[in-house]
Amino acid sequence: MENKTFGQLILLLFLVANPIAVSPALAMLTKDFEPPVQRRILLQEALIAFLVTLLFLFFGNYFLLALRINDSALKICGGIVLFTIGIQMVFPPKPSKVKTLHSQPFIVPIAVPLIAGGALLSTVMIASTLYPLSTLLIALLITWVPVTLIMVSATLLQKMLGKRGIVALEQLMGMLLHLLSTEILVQGARFFLKSL
Repeated sequence: MENKTFGQLILLLFLVANPIAVSPALAMLTKDFEPPVQRRILLQEALIAFLVTLLFLFFGNYFLLALRINDSALKICGGIVLFTIGIQMVFPPKPSKVKTLHSQPFIVPIAVPLIAGGALLSTVMIASTLYPLSTLLIALLITWVPVTLIMVSATLLQKMLGKRGIVALEQLMGMLLHLLSTEILVQGARFFLKSL
């Protein structure tokens, strides 16, 4: 695996996990808890989200094989999905009110769907057909370190950057995701044209 491709995979996983964009929701959901409890909750939820993502990593390929989806269709569809996610990051919808949790969360709503949401799970499932499992597992492990750090420091990040800073970072991440998704689309189109 080329370093460039491996680096792109890590960046792709980080952008799709999008921990910076969900940090305001994480801060809001856990605001009624003391800081040590907040960190413990967010660390627990990061671990659960990672385990859910691993489940899709190991078994997602079998699901796609059962549907008999070929590589060019996966790349083209994956590129379109990622491009759509990038559009939502660059032009975010109006924020909805997030309710504060009064009891400690377990899996929902933090681990799934805020962190291990449909975008990340489908990306991992598609990537499992394009990359060797060991490469994808290492990339996911490397990606999860900053994802977890950002999750655990969500309240601090929110205070440091403010709403405008978070939106600006999310838009920048969306632009990077557009570049990566376009590259995946081009690869899928080339693959399809060669198969004709």
